[in-house]
Amino acid sequence: MALASHDLSYIHITILACLLLLFYVAYIAIWRLYLSPMAKFPGQKLAALTYWYEFYFDCIQRSTYPWEINRLHEIYGIKQMS
Repeated sequence: MALASHDLSYIHITILACLLLLFYVAYIAIWRLYLSPMAKFPGQKLAALTYWYEFYFDCIQRSTYPWEINRLHEIYGIKQMS
């Protein structure tokens, strides 16, 4: 079965959309880890990249995120923003 010309354009659009999504995710990761003003502060890289870290402690561990923040402050110290 041969592909019609409109099928090929749908494939191109899908590939383009996937590539754009990949570049967007890479851009966000690079921004949050290296270019953001908050990047100079020490801490967990996963917490800097996504909100999944907070979600895990709030939803899976049943609202233990404030205690996790206190634990991280004990490890990394408290930095003042200026």
